[in-house]
Amino acid sequence: MTRALRLASHRAPHRAPEPGPGPVPAGLPAPLAGVLGDLRLDPATATWSRRPGGGDAWLVLPSAARPRLLVPAGPGGARLTAQRLARGPRARVKRAAATAVVRRGAALPLPRLRVADPGLAELRRWLAPAGADPERCVLGVLLGPPRANRKPVLVLLDGTGQPLCYAKAGVGALSTGLVRAETRALASVAAMGLRSLRAPRVLRTGRWRGLELLVTSPLAGRGSLRHPADLPVRATRELMAHGVRRDRPLGASAILAPDRIAAPPVPGLPALAGLRERLLAVAGDRRLPLGAAHGDWTPWNLARSGDLVEAWDWERFETDVPQGLDAVHFAASAVDHDAPARAEERLLRELPGQLAACGVDPALTRTLLCTYLLHICGRYVRDLALEPTASVERRTRWAARLLTDQVGLLEHEESP
Repeated sequence: MTRALRLASHRAPHRAPEPGPGPVPAGLPAPLAGVLGDLRLDPATATWSRRPGGGDAWLVLPSAARPRLLVPAGPGGARLTAQRLARGPRARVKRAAATAVVRRGAALPLPRLRVADPGLAELRRWLAPAGADPERCVLGVLLGPPRANRKPVLVLLDGTGQPLCYAKAGVGALSTGLVRAETRALASVAAMGLRSLRAPRVLRTGRWRGLELLVTSPLAGRGSLRHPADLPVRATRELMAHGVRRDRPLGASAILAPDRIAAPPVPGLPALAGLRERLLAVAGDRRLPLGAAHGDWTPWNLARSGDLVEAWDWERFETDVPQGLDAVHFAASAVDHDAPARAEERLLRELPGQLAACGVDPALTRTLLCTYLLHICGRYVRDLALEPTASVERRTRWAARLLTDQVGLLEHEESP
């Protein structure tokens, strides 16, 4: 049995009875069948049709063999496509072309994926916020590249194509844990009373056909600037100022706990445990201010709306994190891991000033950079142990090499 069919036939112990899936139809590639299985929709009910219109019909982008977006044809799907592909100038041409195809798709005889599983209508009703008519709504599905922590994101659109809510779906043990972590995080963030930063509101949580779902309000409406290139200093400072503690050394921070890097080693990479020991030997007794951190503070998780910064993807939120790690993560996200030399040079040159702007002593730059790189290497290695992915492996190798260099420089600075 293929992985896609195993996923499609998954049954959680407490799921309501439902028809078992049949064979995957001809012409439905295994990756797409796997996506439907992840959503607890029966791939055997899927068909292809070039007939325009008709409610739950998806265009699959960029292809059925490599699904990243399941979008309804028309304006709503076009907006989702533009937002999802809006990452960097090199994507501009592809984004414009894909958006135009989706916008005109309602009237074009393009191949559409139709799923007759009655669960699709049930899912719309489950997601619909109070006051929304689920029969007039359509559903889009956003997918990242295959990774161990990949979670389908469901977008419920009203009749005009405006998003009513977003829902993250936990489809396995790791992604379910992350969805639950984000649910807890959003409750904590809502209690902070942030003034320059807005997080999504939790609309509903629970399980549907065994999926762990977190339903949140939409952010980044019309007029918002998505994916800001510059670090949002005010919002970064406000977040890290919550729950500040100065009574614990770096070595006691949970972010450097041994279990964070306890994963099978990646061939060709230095041992993270050894690098941790070297870092703690030179900086473990330093008392760095600790505070709250988003944990994935990157341009593609942010938008600007006037003076307000909107942020989503809070699943990595933590407290008692060395202040400044969000700023380091934002800067490191600009590094092209296929050709990192120039961006890395810029990172090392500009990071002290960015930390200073956030109220962090720039003399701590190298210590914070090493802490971040060790932390992110541990995260990536755990992901690779579950799902080997070329892009994650490239990022891991870059981070491990830079970590090795920076720990050596830190040791040299601290040597008598």
